[in-house]
Amino acid sequence: MSTTLAFPTDLSVVKNGDNKWILFWNYIETEGRPEEAFIIETLNMSDKTPKWKTLDSTSADVTMFNLVGETKAGKYYRIMAKDQCGTSKPTDMIQVSTAGTGSTSASAELAVPTDLKLDTLGNNQWQLSWSYENNSNRPENGFQLQVLNLNDESPKWKDETSTNKGVHVIKIDGTKKGGLIYHVAAKDSNGVSEYSAEIRIPNATDDNTSNSNSTLELAVPTDLKVDSTNLNQWKLSWSYTNNKANPENGFVLQALNLEADGVKWTDAVSVNQGVHYILMDSKKYGGQYIRIAAKNADGKQRSAYSEEIMIPKPISEEATAVVKNDTLAVPTALKLDTLGENIWQISWSYTNNKANPEKGFKIQYLHPDTLLWKDYKEVAEGVHLIKVDAKQKGGCFFRIAALDAKKNTSVYSAEIQVPKYTENASVSAKDNNPLNVPEGLTLDSIGENKWKLSWKYTNSADRPENGFVIDTLNLTISNAQWSAMTTTSKGVRVFVFDNSKGKYSKLYVHVAAMDKNGLSEYSEEIQIPDYVDYSKPAATIELAVPTALKLDSIGENKWKLSWNYTNSARPENGFIVETYDLDGGSGTDWEEVKILSKGVHYYTFSVGLTDHMKLIHVLAKDADGKSEYSEGIQIPAYKDYSVPPPTIELAVPTNLQLDSIAEGKYQLTWDYSDNKDRPENGFVLQSMKPGDNNWTDNAATTKQGVHVIVIDALANNKANSGKFYRVAAIDKEGKLSDYSKEIQVPIVTDDGTSYSSTDKTPLAVPTNLAVEDLGSNKYKITWGYTNNENRPETKGFVLQKLDASATSPQWKDAGTTNKGVHFIVVTVSADDPEMTYRVAAKDSRGLSEYSATIVVPKYSPNAVADGCSGEFVVPSGLTPERIAPNVWRLVWNYNQNSKCKEEKFVIQKVDVKEKLNGEWEIIGTVPRNVHYMNLEGEDNLNFVYRVAAVRGDDTTKYSNEEILTRSTKYSDEYPFSTPKVKAKVFYTATITGTVVTVNTVEFMLIVEGNYPNHAMLYSDYTKQFDYQFRWNGESEADWKTVVVKNDGEYQTTLSKEYNGADKIKEFCRSYASVRTIWTQNDTDASKDYTEWSDPIGPLYGSVSTTFTYTGVDGDGNEVTKSIDVCK
Repeated sequence: MSTTLAFPTDLSVVKNGDNKWILFWNYIETEGRPEEAFIIETLNMSDKTPKWKTLDSTSADVTMFNLVGETKAGKYYRIMAKDQCGTSKPTDMIQVSTAGTGSTSASAELAVPTDLKLDTLGNNQWQLSWSYENNSNRPENGFQLQVLNLNDESPKWKDETSTNKGVHVIKIDGTKKGGLIYHVAAKDSNGVSEYSAEIRIPNATDDNTSNSNSTLELAVPTDLKVDSTNLNQWKLSWSYTNNKANPENGFVLQALNLEADGVKWTDAVSVNQGVHYILMDSKKYGGQYIRIAAKNADGKQRSAYSEEIMIPKPISEEATAVVKNDTLAVPTALKLDTLGENIWQISWSYTNNKANPEKGFKIQYLHPDTLLWKDYKEVAEGVHLIKVDAKQKGGCFFRIAALDAKKNTSVYSAEIQVPKYTENASVSAKDNNPLNVPEGLTLDSIGENKWKLSWKYTNSADRPENGFVIDTLNLTISNAQWSAMTTTSKGVRVFVFDNSKGKYSKLYVHVAAMDKNGLSEYSEEIQIPDYVDYSKPAATIELAVPTALKLDSIGENKWKLSWNYTNSARPENGFIVETYDLDGGSGTDWEEVKILSKGVHYYTFSVGLTDHMKLIHVLAKDADGKSEYSEGIQIPAYKDYSVPPPTIELAVPTNLQLDSIAEGKYQLTWDYSDNKDRPENGFVLQSMKPGDNNWTDNAATTKQGVHVIVIDALANNKANSGKFYRVAAIDKEGKLSDYSKEIQVPIVTDDGTSYSSTDKTPLAVPTNLAVEDLGSNKYKITWGYTNNENRPETKGFVLQKLDASATSPQWKDAGTTNKGVHFIVVTVSADDPEMTYRVAAKDSRGLSEYSATIVVPKYSPNAVADGCSGEFVVPSGLTPERIAPNVWRLVWNYNQNSKCKEEKFVIQKVDVKEKLNGEWEIIGTVPRNVHYMNLEGEDNLNFVYRVAAVRGDDTTKYSNEEILTRSTKYSDEYPFSTPKVKAKVFYTATITGTVVTVNTVEFMLIVEGNYPNHAMLYSDYTKQFDYQFRWNGESEADWKTVVVKNDGEYQTTLSKEYNGADKIKEFCRSYASVRTIWTQNDTDASKDYTEWSDPIGPLYGSVSTTFTYTGVDGDGNEVTKSIDVCK
């Protein structure tokens, strides 16, 4: 059988419970050769000799497989199709995450450790620390650390050590663990979290060796990335920052083939100095992992290896061969745009195969819970977009296939996911914070007329991005305006422009971040270079010019000149360095001093005693000529280093700072700016106990460049608690600089708090003392207290009392309370005099100042049980509000008197026409603590209302009086107001020859603000809310009404289509408005209406009637036209 058996694609894994997963893949069978089964293979990297092994199989058409059990975790899996003639190629492999029994609650996950940090402790000893914020539903119970040794033949992560609950720091011996890579996970009794990012322990250095270049480490390559340059050809590139004292002299690449016998890293290829990329062939390296190390001048020393990256597997020629003339093309470039709250537009690009053009498109969707593709809808020929309501399909994946006249489908497109539905009421205040703006847009050439756009982005903690929108601007057309071109997924900060047909020549591009609530501001723009015809001789294309020249000192009177260079369509074949003698006479010219090889972007040289002052510059060259010169830069004059400058002083350490890194442990750091003529060779610290005047030497020392030590304030019975420290630099001769300013380690107290002896922060003073009569001669003394955040109360409060009538009045302790308790009850006896009281806050360091005083009444034989005496409080602030179309509410304020508490409130009314002479009528009462009354029906309008508090036979005076009318405003809780509206217009068009004809215009109105809120929608008084739409002031019979919330689904849009030339003319004169209708849940179905929104549409100039059409004309050429349908 000559037909190739198709192979499965898009292998993915979904967690399905504790130690349960589902493998899921796609499969499109080869016509005439269907699959009979699928083979599931597994690879265990922990095996002595890892090999792919058959695990199980599924029947034909079954494209999922359940994995159950802890033993299935941590392994790799792949899928192959099978028939009676053999098996297909396998899918890419995928790894199942580490096993775990799940969370302590149904949805809780252990949080992941973040911000791994290494601090030197001197002598190759390191402190590894990390940050951690507990998930309140599943807190950590310690941390697990794993280690990876990339020099092992089969590198794999191994458990190294663990820490107890709350311990975020360990000490690592660099002489034993140098060069190893660590990561950290939180753990509890049910398992571990995902592991953190990795961090590498520096290789150990010999304390007895000098600081010669040979002992300094080579820097490590970073930022590996792979870009496609052609079929099965990939450009592997990386970043590198030289260690000036030990620069790289090229790079070595190693490969790891997981399918080979005896899996291990092997040297694959090397590149020359300064070359930071290489082309990799998928046919040789496809599916293999690559890592990179820098090498030094003699080739014997290598840096630590970079992180690894995988080269994509090769694609068969058959898979990319030109399709048969009658093969349907595949939809591409799926894009997602928001049309308003939870409404999304999916659009796509399509280039017809002339021999079999599309006659429509089929759309399918997949819900993550079912993992099955289902038909969604079909659209007509030429329609390249659909609308999706996230209330129905939020979170689903969509894909598109073209249909031909026989309803045959093309291969399906890539998938795109619609964001999950979000309730208006659930949008938090943080969503109103602006998205950060993308920055640092750059364009890099990755092939002939191919450009990679990339940008930087820093997420806001309160509002992270969920993707990016890329807009383009063509200034060569009339009425030029920015138009959305495409979007990228969350975290994707790169997009490739293929300008091989000149489609993107000289377009301007900018980028905005997006999430479910909208877009950020746009970045600065960048221009795509013009199309270059590579069929022309290279000499007609200009060589790029070297930029960013820089001179760095690499020794006494030795300098390194370096520059940046970006190859154009005419790559350089080397560089020429020239100098210009500033002391030369007339006729002096630039002199060539060095010719460098291709890719070498630096030149080293020395300055002699007799050398003149000179300028230096660089130009690129190739076989056909030279570039323009770079800017010139001046070479520093010769300096005599033979006589040490006796007046040069060692710089003094500055900006000492203490940071808490664990309970009772502090990290002391300082800044230091070297005097380059007398550099430091380490630091010496002195310490002094509080109250002592003598500094102690040798408190600690550090090596050259180490600006940090760790101080344990709890060790040796708190020997370091409260000590003062200061720092001096030391040079190679053992001489010291002046000492820095001192800094004090906090004094650690018994209650766990700490403070500095110079800290004069006072405890806050209690305020607002008050006495409440509890009856039976018992009184409750209360006070207010606001903690000083730098010194909170930790041991409660102290109460003192004073008998002012005594011969020698003295304050005496009268009681204490625990932390946070702001009251105390005292009982007065018949023998007690009248007492005055005061209160102070307390912590381990002492008391605050005492509060103001308050007097507790003397004993009263007639005290009643509840303590009520005198008049109680009158209600105030009576306000009428509307809360539904035919319901109003009276609300009032009431400041309860603690001595005399009301039993209820009585509400009265009088007809507004009879207020002066009419009688007030009691309409009802409400219980104590209820400060409102609802009034249903219009028969409650046009009356004056008032309210009073009642206790037994006593009634307070009545409150202010208020009139209730139809014009009474809605309350803030029920803000019934005119909807905010925007419009969008969608076009369909066809092309005949070069003439574009617009066939259909869809005018969509979108409600984007002033929605009915949660309180309105779910009020007991609400039957339903509707939006009513009207176009062009049409008669009421033609108004369209949609239910805002129907069966749990929300509607916020309505469209009107204009088909054909005559109807499109109507569109050009059209406008529309919207209003909201509230229908009450009563027998009359009472209604209220907002005002109509301001008209919006082409007639008012508030809707654009211009769109950009992109298609293919009769000659197969791509056509882009900007069309105004109303001209």
